[in-house]
Amino acid sequence: MPFLFRFGGEVVTINDARRKIDEIDQDIISLLGKRRRCVTEIGELKANKVKVRDIGREQLILKNLKQQAIKDGLDPEFIEKVYKEIFAYFIQCQNDMLET
Repeated sequence: MPFLFRFGGEVVTINDARRKIDEIDQDIISLLGKRRRCVTEIGELKANKVKVRDIGREQLILKNLKQQAIKDGLDPEFIEKVYKEIFAYFIQCQNDMLET
């Protein structure tokens, strides 16, 4: 008999819970893909060599995301690290696009 426990308000097996996490991970990847498409469109608008990086905007985004992290029970410093990596990746994508 499989071990049952509460997960997200439901009684599930560990495998059920892991499948839910796998689905969430797939959603995260899909959302990053959507973000990439938006970044590409913005990069096309910046084809005239408008500055790619907007530090003020990054700081505002981080402030808002850290506040949201706290509301959702996440460590805001962790979210800042994750988003700094995301910013760096997409800035590089735009720079690469503008160089071609």
